[in-house]
Amino acid sequence: MDANGNPVATAGTENFAYMPKFVMPGIYQIADTAYANAHRFMLDGSPETGDVFDATAGIWKTIIVGGANGGARGFYALDITDPKNPKGLWEFCSDLTLCPAIGTVSHSDTDLGFTYGNPVIGKRAFDGKWVVVLTSGLNNVSPGTGVGFFYVLDAITGQVLDKVSTGVGTTVTPSGLMRQGGYFKAGLVDAKMDFVYGGDLQGNVWRIDMSTSPPALMHMATLKDGAGNPQPISVRPVVTNL
Repeated sequence: MDANGNPVATAGTENFAYMPKFVMPGIYQIADTAYANAHRFMLDGSPETGDVFDATAGIWKTIIVGGANGGARGFYALDITDPKNPKGLWEFCSDLTLCPAIGTVSHSDTDLGFTYGNPVIGKRAFDGKWVVVLTSGLNNVSPGTGVGFFYVLDAITGQVLDKVSTGVGTTVTPSGLMRQGGYFKAGLVDAKMDFVYGGDLQGNVWRIDMSTSPPALMHMATLKDGAGNPQPISVRPVVTNL
């Protein structure tokens, strides 16, 4: 249906397809005759969309940012301002060979794990730059440290502006920092992202303050059961005004 709810003749027609480089090394496994018994995840993350301002081009763009969940250790971003003619913006993954630097802009980090986290898109309160906030995800070991990280990337170029460590997690017990939620105090007015909240598998709730660069980190709480055992957090926090 179109925006008015009317059926369209091209309903269900594929407009485009996109495959990030970081899932390509495993694509051959789909042709395995034993695939039915050895399923291989690929690009299984649910993407997020948002409107951002490209200050260099002086125009607004609609972007889509997604991860791979258990399929790979990477995120991708597309410019879908023209839905029938999308353009690749950037890819960010754990492997330097798959996500090489462009000039002086790095597009890889070994502390990025399987990308089960949801991207948060917005304009950071610090300087009004449009950014994407990502998390380090699951099993960010070998060669990662297992520590949980928030990443703040330029929404247009994918440049890593800030990498914020929670200081929690080891190679034996990785942090598992995944789902996150943004807080926009006056989002309908200025789209400024004031805080981002995230939880990890150690039961910790974290907050980063987007009014500073690097964002100031605060440990909000550790959620435990009656016996004092930390309770893993695997869903995104919902933040609202009351």
